[in-house]
Amino acid sequence: MLNIFPIDNTTIVLASVLIGVAIISSLMSPFFRFKRPTDLSSSTDTSEDSGSNDPTVGAEALPQVSVILTPHDEAAQLERNLPAILYQKYPAGFQVIVVVEKGQHEVEDTITRIENEYKQHSADATLYITYIPETSRYMSRKKLGITLGVKAAINEKLIITEPCCKPASDLWLQTMVTQQESDESFVIGYGAYCDEVSSFKRFQRLYTEFYLLREAKKGRPYRTQSYNILFNKSNFMKFEGFRGNLDMLRGEYDFIVNQYTTSGVSLVTDRKAWLIEDSPSHKTWLNKHLFYLYTRRGLARGRKYRLWFNLDQTALHGNFLFEVIALAYGILSENVIIIAASIFAFLISFIVRTVLAYKASRAFEEKIPALACFPYEISLIWHNLTYLIRYAKTSKLNFTTHKQ
Repeated sequence: MLNIFPIDNTTIVLASVLIGVAIISSLMSPFFRFKRPTDLSSSTDTSEDSGSNDPTVGAEALPQVSVILTPHDEAAQLERNLPAILYQKYPAGFQVIVVVEKGQHEVEDTITRIENEYKQHSADATLYITYIPETSRYMSRKKLGITLGVKAAINEKLIITEPCCKPASDLWLQTMVTQQESDESFVIGYGAYCDEVSSFKRFQRLYTEFYLLREAKKGRPYRTQSYNILFNKSNFMKFEGFRGNLDMLRGEYDFIVNQYTTSGVSLVTDRKAWLIEDSPSHKTWLNKHLFYLYTRRGLARGRKYRLWFNLDQTALHGNFLFEVIALAYGILSENVIIIAASIFAFLISFIVRTVLAYKASRAFEEKIPALACFPYEISLIWHNLTYLIRYAKTSKLNFTTHKQ
C-alpha cells in the first residue's frame, strides 16, 4: 500500500532538490542566455535613424560594394537565387562577381542566360564573371574562388554568400551595408533555412545559432552558420586571405569570421537583411557537420563555445536522469510525495524549456511545433554523437587537399 503522507526529512529534502534542480537546469539553455533580437546592441537596432529602414536611401549615403559568389555545379541554385541578388535596391550601384570553375558549362550557360535577361531591365548591379584556373591544385578550390573574387572586386566593401541563398527582401544589401558600425568593422547577417527544411534541422540550426550570436554580440565571434558576411577587402589582403587554412577543403566562412573580426563586429538580425537558404540534401547536411569537426582545430575560442554546450547538455540530461531515478525510487518505496515531486519536476523542465525554445523560434520566425521543441533538444546530443562516430570512421584525407 502506498505511503500517502511520508513526511520525513529525506522526503522533504529530496522533493525540494528535485524541484530546485528542475528550475535551475531548465534555465541552462542558450535560449535563456541570449535574449530576443530586440536585446541586441545598437548595431541591430531597427529605430528610425537606421539607414536600413529607409528604402529610399540615396546613392550619396551608400558606399560601393561587391557581392561574391562561388558556385560549384549549382546551376539550378543560381537560376533560383541570383536574380534576387541582381535586383537589389542599391542606388549607389554594386558589383556582383561570380567565380566559376572552367568546364562547368551548365553553370556558365545559366549565368549567361540570367545576364541576358538582366540587361533588359534597369537595375543597380553590374555582373562580372571570372574563372578558377584548371591547373590549381593542393588548395581548396572554394577558398581559391573566394580569393579570386576578392582580388577581382573593384570595391572596398565585400559581401560573400552562396548560390543556395536568396535575400529575404530587396533591401538586403542596403541593410547589411548601413549596419557597419565603423569603416572597418565586420558585419554578420542572419541566415535561415527555407520552410521546406524539416523542423528538426531548423531547430538544430537555431539552437546552435544562439550560442554563436551570443559570442558575436560580445565582440569575439567563434564562427557562423550563415552565408551572409560583410568585410573590407583591405583587411582580407592584409591578413593574406586564407593563409594557413587553404589545405582544408571547407570552413571558409568560419575561418574569416574567426580570424578577421579584430576591428569590431556588427550583428544584423533585421528581417530585411536575412538570407534564406535552400533545403540541403542529406549529404550536404551531414558533410557540413563532418567538415566542421575537422576545421574547428584551426579556429580560436572553440573551447569556451563547446564548454557552454557541454554544460547545458549535462544539465539537461543530468536533470532528466535525476527525475527518472527519483521516480523509480518513489515507486519502489511507495512514496507518493516523491512520485508527485518527480512528475512535477519533469513538467517544470518540459514547460520551461518548451516556452524558451518556442519563444526563440517565433522571434526568428521559425515554424517549429511547440511540443516538438523539448524532444528535439533532448535528441541533439545523440545526433552530435552520430556525427562524431561518422567523423571517426572517415579518412581525414577527405577533408584536406593534401591526399598523400
